[in-house]
Amino acid sequence: MTDRVAIGEQRIDAWLAALASDAATPGGGAFAALAAAAGAALVSMVGRLTVGKEKFASVADRMAEIVDECDPNASICSGSPTATPSRSMP
Repeated sequence: MTDRVAIGEQRIDAWLAALASDAATPGGGAFAALAAAAGAALVSMVGRLTVGKEKFASVADRMAEIVDECDPNASICSGSPTATPSRSMP
């Protein structure tokens, strides 16, 4: 039996090397999940940069909701359901 290591626990260079290899896994689905996680993380970043800015006060509540929706998705897709963002919202 092969020991499997979650994507979130691997070094990027090693994972990309495995993706480029002739092995069946990781494959396109794993990369799609990683891309989805990166997208969710970037949406969370934009939300955090928006909340607390006077210019965007009218959308602050919705942006906070979006951050709450995206953080778990970024963590789940990366294989690290306990991951937390490094900076909280204001």
